[in-house]
Amino acid sequence: MSYFNRGGATGHSAHIIYIVLLCIVLGFSNGFSKMLKKDSNNDGNIDMWAYYDENGNLIKIEIDSNFDGKLDEWRYFEKGDLVRVETDTNHNGKIDTWSFFEDGKLKRQEQDKNGDGLKEIIVFLDKEGEKERVVIDSNSNGKFDTFSFYKKGELIKQEQDKNEDGKIDTWFYFEKGKLKEARFDTNFDGNVDAIKFYEKGEIIKAQWDSDFDGKIDTWDYIKEARQEQDRNKDGKVDAWLYLNNLGKITEEKIDTNFDGKVDLIKHYQKEILTLEEIDSNHDGQFNVRNEYKKGSLYRQLQDRNKDGKWDLWIYFSKNGEMKKLQIDKDYDGKVDNWYFYKNGKLIRHEQDTNKDGKIDLCWHYGKDGNPIKAYKDKDGDGKWDIFFFYEDGKITRVEEDRNRDGKIDIWKYCNKEGKLIKTEKDLDYDGRPDISF
Repeated sequence: MSYFNRGGATGHSAHIIYIVLLCIVLGFSNGFSKMLKKDSNNDGNIDMWAYYDENGNLIKIEIDSNFDGKLDEWRYFEKGDLVRVETDTNHNGKIDTWSFFEDGKLKRQEQDKNGDGLKEIIVFLDKEGEKERVVIDSNSNGKFDTFSFYKKGELIKQEQDKNEDGKIDTWFYFEKGKLKEARFDTNFDGNVDAIKFYEKGEIIKAQWDSDFDGKIDTWDYIKEARQEQDRNKDGKVDAWLYLNNLGKITEEKIDTNFDGKVDLIKHYQKEILTLEEIDSNHDGQFNVRNEYKKGSLYRQLQDRNKDGKWDLWIYFSKNGEMKKLQIDKDYDGKVDNWYFYKNGKLIRHEQDTNKDGKIDLCWHYGKDGNPIKAYKDKDGDGKWDIFFFYEDGKITRVEEDRNRDGKIDIWKYCNKEGKLIKTEKDLDYDGRPDISF
């Protein structure tokens, strides 16, 4: 077989005669004894040069493949066999591809894709001429970071060194050309901490070791739009996250005490928490409800006696402080106590003692948390008729309007221990005490 002609064979006798006529015998010490020239496209310009040793063995062929007058391909031979081809594929005057042959078959090809003198791609071929391995320097810094493996020309595995520390940290596995599994060492500690599974090239499941302790604790089920987590690392799932078709969380179910039962459910809208349902004593009944506005807790409801009815309500300010608490203390379905707070401190307590739906007792509190005064509607007519005054949390004076005319007619005074020491009465209801004892 002749390597002088591009197609492999010399063609017909006219070409042979032409080659012989162009034969030049060389006697220089450059290793060549004979050179043949050829004008392969008959444009009058030589575009191929073949060099032979003194024994007539072909040593090298130089080619101008695009007929621009510049060499762009060099073929090297040993004992008549092609061993290497160097090519300038983009015709910029620099060799960028090196092909190596054994027994006439291509075994390896190296490529310099950006012309910086460094080889970014090396392709290895098997005995059948199929790809066996491909090595890539993806960012052209002189370090190979991507390694692809083939079987009968089909990609079966790819390994990557993402941080270029010389250690593989990413693995891709393929079946019939489709990605089936991917493994990642995301923190580069030498251990796989993330695995993704694929069907028909699409991800269907992923699992993670979120805290890099060597144990998988998070599972993503893509088709089911669900994520499962093992938060206490006991090998059991204790949190379930549900996603919408955009991958945004809509609901979260949690087993907070790890007894195998869900006791906290969180609801989201546009990834913002809107509602929590809580089983506070882990008996299977959800008895606490937290309601949120714009991601901030604004109300909590509780069913303290587990009768299925709310009997305690807590309201919160925008900064998360409790501002109001109302309770149905006797569980009759009616609120009978109201507590009001400012800056986290109780300032007022109202009570409906006779369950008629009207406030009939009210306390006011000071900055130290102690009561400073209180009012009572004794007969339920909607008007305060008894007034209590405090110092250091203890009653010092009580005033009462017995005849409901809006004027005080009894005054009672107490000492620091809260014991009654004096009483005054207005017997004729003129607003002034008449007797004292």
